Amino acid sequence: PTWGRILLLEVTRQMTGQDNLIPSWSGRVMFAHEFRGATRGPVTAVAALEGHLLVAIGNKLLVHVWNGEKLEGCAFFDAPLSTVSLTVVKNFVLLGDIAKSVYFLHFREDKDPAGGKHLLQLAKDFEHLKVLGTEFLIDG
Repeated sequence: PTWGRILLLEVTRQMTGQDNLIPSWSGRVMFAHEFRGATRGPVTAVAALEGHLLVAIGNKLLVHVWNGEKLEGCAFFDAPLSTVSLTVVKNFVLLGDIAKSVYFLHFREDKDPAGGKHLLQLAKDFEHLKVLGTEFLIDG
């Protein structure tokens, strides 16, 4: 079996030298998580979505939020086969599936404090096409 893994890194730049003109970079691992439980498999795509982390693991699309210590799952979408591409514009997601073409999703947060976060399917392509990459073309 294969396991996916997410690493969150913090990268900082400090200016050094006599006149503070030489950049010096440093980094550290803030968080590491392996997907070994019910959701296991390789991480096939990652994207940022309005301050959240969008992670594709096989046919599962998970939305995580960073709480300062760890990633917590807050929404999901079940794709048909295997997600290979994610493209995000604002709160819209274009998901590319390896054999089932593309899906157009919308991420919504309820304004009610007790409300949740949702990934909603707005549209899909009914042709079974192989997709390796997706991208938005914004007019205007």
